[in-house]
Amino acid sequence: MNEYIPVLNLLLNVLLLPLLAMQWKAKVDLATATATITALSAKLDVADAEIKQLRQRMHDALNYIAEIKAILNMRKTERK
Repeated sequence: MNEYIPVLNLLLNVLLLPLLAMQWKAKVDLATATATITALSAKLDVADAEIKQLRQRMHDALNYIAEIKAILNMRKTERK
């Protein structure tokens, strides 16, 4: 049995340990990617809310402009 120990040690060091290291690195990379995606998703939600708010402000501003135009047109017709 002792004659197999160097071979088993070689298999462990050359094959198994690098595979375990690659598996651990893949898990770390996956965790990092997941955290990045979660952070980007949160930023996207914030940006979406800001866009909705800006659209509402633009809509309000256009309504205000339309009201001003209507008032000016009424004044024009009153002067005539």
